[in-house]
Amino acid sequence: MVLFTFIAPMQKLLSLLLCCLCGVSSLHAQGYQISVTLRNMQSGTLYLGHYMGKTTYVMDSAQINAQGTAILKGTETLPGGIYLIVMPGKQRYFEILLDKKQQFSIQADTADLTANTVFTGSPDNALFSDYNKFILNNSRELQAKRHRPAPRQTPRPCNPCRKPSAKNSRSTAAT
Repeated sequence: MVLFTFIAPMQKLLSLLLCCLCGVSSLHAQGYQISVTLRNMQSGTLYLGHYMGKTTYVMDSAQINAQGTAILKGTETLPGGIYLIVMPGKQRYFEILLDKKQQFSIQADTADLTANTVFTGSPDNALFSDYNKFILNNSRELQAKRHRPAPRQTPRPCNPCRKPSAKNSRSTAAT
């Protein structure tokens, strides 16, 4: 009877430990899922790229459906860093951040990828997008100022060169 009272709590403890381990492993096994909806794009292949030094590597790709949506999905979590979402034709892209939160959605307008991209479910990318919009707006303002003609200034009247008067000139005589 003593043995039975000792085994019952151990079974409960063992089953609790097993549940905790399964829960933790399922959190790590979620991988990534990035849903990208592109306005004015109904077909093609969307790429997920990753920077490694000066080189970029394709990490994943997905087909864009008739509604303009592609889902980049993998079973393993990707390493944190700056990634690229590359449009079909591989000529245009925008950057995203990946860290711990790797399940989110993106809505982008292909007419202006920086200004018209909205992230849902990723606070880091929402802040990163706001930062990119800030940089874009400030660079446009700076370029406009550089290309704006300088205001015309009225010329100042020219003073003819005069010989310095005796009282303004320095004396070289020793004092």
